[in-house]
Amino acid sequence: MILIGKMGSGKSTVANIMDVQQFAFADLLKEVITETENTTASHGLHIICSQFEEERFTDQSRVYNLLKEIHRVKPTKQGKQYARWYYQQLGQLMREVDPLFWVKAVRNKMKQQKYRWNKLDYVITDCRFKNEFKAFKEDYSIYIECDDTERIKRLKERDGDVTLEYMKDISEIELESLKDKCDYIIDTTGLTIEELQQEVWEVMVDIEQNQEE
Repeated sequence: MILIGKMGSGKSTVANIMDVQQFAFADLLKEVITETENTTASHGLHIICSQFEEERFTDQSRVYNLLKEIHRVKPTKQGKQYARWYYQQLGQLMREVDPLFWVKAVRNKMKQQKYRWNKLDYVITDCRFKNEFKAFKEDYSIYIECDDTERIKRLKERDGDVTLEYMKDISEIELESLKDKCDYIIDTTGLTIEELQQEVWEVMVDIEQNQEE
């Protein structure tokens, strides 16, 4: 299963309700930034290079320069909003190097943990781009909808503040075109946790029934 939705829409909450193994395209991204902050830019670059197996990517200098900046400013120590900007910058830079870089990272992690996954065994919690959606087109897709006013309220409670700039990042815009292609839509606007649980369980029961047919 894959979840598609804007920041603050409730993807993480839905994933937790599902109670299955979680993967995210941002898993490696967060690992690289944390390790770069705590060690060196070279260490962060080594983690990225390990995803390319035998091949070498040609734009290492741009990536290394951004990692050096991350090591210097330590964005995760400056607050969630500040860190998110660097997540977006590194995420987009690696997509320019290889549009499928983060897709390959998730697939590598899945292979390390288990050779073959049943579609109900896992959920990918943060699909935002068309190529990510296409790479897992055989999985059941769930679009997490939420009113902008409520999303902003949640983000302010979670991150302390929210800016229009990072809400309009390409990672937040491209996913809008995926809504009509999804198998299910869950609107979290105004739902209590109990109501949301019911919505999620109904979707999972339907998916399970579809798999049995």
